[in-house]
Amino acid sequence: MKPQPDQPVNIVGAGLAGALLAVMLAKRGFSIRLFERRPDPRRSESERGRSINLALSTRGIHALTAAGLWQQMQNIIIPMQGEIDSMNVSVAAAILIFEAKRQRVF
Repeated sequence: MKPQPDQPVNIVGAGLAGALLAVMLAKRGFSIRLFERRPDPRRSESERGRSINLALSTRGIHALTAAGLWQQMQNIIIPMQGEIDSMNVSVAAAILIFEAKRQRVF
């Protein structure tokens, strides 16, 4: 499939998968429209009783490397015992979206 400038790709859900997909497609030249139902967690009150953490696996590291974002992520992860690294989901999603906007891929 070739990018069509007049036909943006709509992605519903700006979580990790949606944000990563947006970055990857934008790097291939696609115009992206990213939709998220929830407000930006950095600018709104947190949802009552909701705590989100992420364990990042080798597959996730490979995906972030392919998107060119792994080096930046290494600066914010909190190592866990064993072979797992962890970061807050909202922070990771925000970084992906920020990087995509910085590179003007949206």
